[in-house]
Amino acid sequence: MKKILLASLFMGSIFSCSDDDSSGNGENNSETILPIKIVSTYNEGKYSSTATLTYDGNKLKEISTVYPQENNYVEKTVFQYDGNYISKFISYDGNKEDLIKEFTYKNGKIATSKTTEWDKTGTKYVSTSTYQWINDDHLIEKTTFNDNSSHTYEYYYTNGNLTKKTGYSNGYYSTTYDTYNNPYINIEGVKEISVNDEITFSKNNPITTSQVSDLSSNGTYQYTYEYNDKKFPTKSTEVYKDSNTNDTDVTNYYYNK
Repeated sequence: MKKILLASLFMGSIFSCSDDDSSGNGENNSETILPIKIVSTYNEGKYSSTATLTYDGNKLKEISTVYPQENNYVEKTVFQYDGNYISKFISYDGNKEDLIKEFTYKNGKIATSKTTEWDKTGTKYVSTSTYQWINDDHLIEKTTFNDNSSHTYEYYYTNGNLTKKTGYSNGYYSTTYDTYNNPYINIEGVKEISVNDEITFSKNNPITTSQVSDLSSNGTYQYTYEYNDKKFPTKSTEVYKDSNTNDTDVTNYYYNK
């Protein structure tokens, strides 16, 4: 179950193939509310993980994630910043680096990313992505892989939320949102590197993410939340349904205040 949290938070690994608008309802960014622990259960409760997040001010220093069903396996991810932007993060398997992502920026927006990853056999994989901002609401990402193959994705944003993703097999993904605060909204630099992830990029929280295609097995993610008095979610329940699957994952969020 390794890298489930990391893949959810920060654009995933190569094995898986705008300016912040803070005027939304209920935002309390001046209070610097930050998630410090995230407890997840998935695969219908068969697996779980507990992630502890540490900071230097609003900057993310480290995520340490424990997986009890894997003999308390611990994954550690360490973040580096250049000013207010995340320049690199490194994920460790024990004391061994097994995933590195590096980022560059232009005019406050992500310009390139490079992913280096090693599988269990020690084979190294590298991919690079370039990002072309058509405007604040439209981004084109081109990713080139080890074998020089490439793929192009497009992302569309509305009111600070990622609402549409194209370039995926057999169609596109469309997402709707609530009007409450995303748990990660106050972490410095996270939004800039999460441009393709509706959960961590967006100002608000996804309610539905639907696959629109000609496949008979089109899937839909549905989310429900419990919120605290600061209008941040304390619990998220994700239900994924397609013609063959009905899975429920639960995430609990704990904050510094």
